[in-house]
Amino acid sequence: SSATNIWAVGDAGQISKWDGSAWSSQPSGASQRLLGVWGTDVNNVWAVGNFGTVLRWNGSAWSSQTSGTSQRLLSVWGSDANNVWAVGSFGAILKWNGSAWSTQTSGTTQDLFGVWGSDANNVWAVGEGGTILKWNGTSWSLQASGTTYSLRGIWGSSANDVWAVGGLHRILKWDGSTWSIQYNGTTGVYSGSLEGVWGSGASSVWAVGDT
Repeated sequence: SSATNIWAVGDAGQISKWDGSAWSSQPSGASQRLLGVWGTDVNNVWAVGNFGTVLRWNGSAWSSQTSGTSQRLLSVWGSDANNVWAVGSFGAILKWNGSAWSTQTSGTTQDLFGVWGSDANNVWAVGEGGTILKWNGTSWSLQASGTTYSLRGIWGSSANDVWAVGGLHRILKWDGSTWSIQYNGTTGVYSGSLEGVWGSGASSVWAVGDT
């Protein structure tokens, strides 16, 4: 949430916090591998992981939350403290409404690796087989991605500028109406996968990955 409030999560329920000068380990109460972390502010942070694990930081301590699923959760993102989504294996999508998590119908059984949105009515999830889903405020629908390669990460600067990255170093861009392939990777040669994407604006975006 700031330069003095940064969290990192990992194996065996490990959570570390940066206070501006040093990292310190925090008791999470969990033993499962944690695979994603996101927060709105210093008092609202979520971490997700294996076997449906969801933890919440309330400003003073981490506590376990009932997720309603046993699926592996791989990514978490929200528009505010009352609208948070977690995505994971076999098309699992959960939504936090400010008081409880509920499962949502995704319409896919593909693993979902990343979730991001510009606001509570424009949220995307990406995953195996080029899967891209969009939340319109009411339901999730499948979007044509133009690729069958796994998509691993997603980020945008607005509802009309969204990037998805994945297998064979594919980079896709959403312009508000369609997805198009911006970078097609190395044809015929396995060159790994782009695993993450992030930017500071529409003209400054970075993607990172294998090799």
